[in-house]
Amino acid sequence: MGSRWNPPWRGIDTHLRPRLVAISFPYPPVPQLLEERRAVGFLLDFYEAVTYNVDFRILTRFFMKIISDGWAWILVPLALGGVYWALAKQFGLPGGVICPVAAGCVIFSLFMVWFFRNPERIAPTGEGLIVSGAEGTVRAVETMPPDEEFFDGRRPVRVSVFLSPLNVHVNRCPLAGTVRRLAYREGRHLLTMDERSAFYNQHSIILIDGDDGTRCLCKQITGPIVRRVVYWLAERQHVERGAILGMMKFGSRMDVWLPADEVDILVRPGDKVRAGETIIAKRK
Repeated sequence: MGSRWNPPWRGIDTHLRPRLVAISFPYPPVPQLLEERRAVGFLLDFYEAVTYNVDFRILTRFFMKIISDGWAWILVPLALGGVYWALAKQFGLPGGVICPVAAGCVIFSLFMVWFFRNPERIAPTGEGLIVSGAEGTVRAVETMPPDEEFFDGRRPVRVSVFLSPLNVHVNRCPLAGTVRRLAYREGRHLLTMDERSAFYNQHSIILIDGDDGTRCLCKQITGPIVRRVVYWLAERQHVERGAILGMMKFGSRMDVWLPADEVDILVRPGDKVRAGETIIAKRK
């Protein structure tokens, strides 16, 4: 069950948090936020911590295409732009000063509407199908060395998808199964186009045991500046293929690992994929 500061619909585990910075303000520390980082990322973390306890679910009932966590990023800049416009008019500032700032607030909010959109995705039907967990461009398909931690010494194959700012950033489950493990690991903040980011960057871990026996490891990998990825799942939860897994809140890479001896990979570098819809592999 959730508490006031960690409602279950947020789906974030409070015990999986990186080192937090001690800041005196009357809001609880938020998991995966307020971590020591660059100035831009820190300010965005502070903003989300302040708006974390505002419940925007009622808006989601009327605007189903927007993920509920995005409303703070949409409405607050609009409100600030409106307040600035009113005060500037009151104090007689010239239009050349008022318009750019107000327009900037509106443009930022419109971009946030686009960024936090959550379009409907229809997962394909059929046995043994595995779909992409993220929307974007396949950057790499690579067979990895034997993995003891997640694949019991077997060789996994990794499919890496890079997300641009214009892609849908809501992630989805590649296959139906049971969530066996959730974790968040600290690390570096290399560019996600760098192959080393798959191993050294901060990332979340979602391990799913498929209903057909196929194990799937999803890694939401953070980028170099704004470093926030979240999942909305719980351990031992059963998920369906294409169900919402979480979101890359300005993160930009997702890796899906599968046992190489159990699946045939159906995509290659350069392919465009859609989360929850594009088939990236099929069980042999």
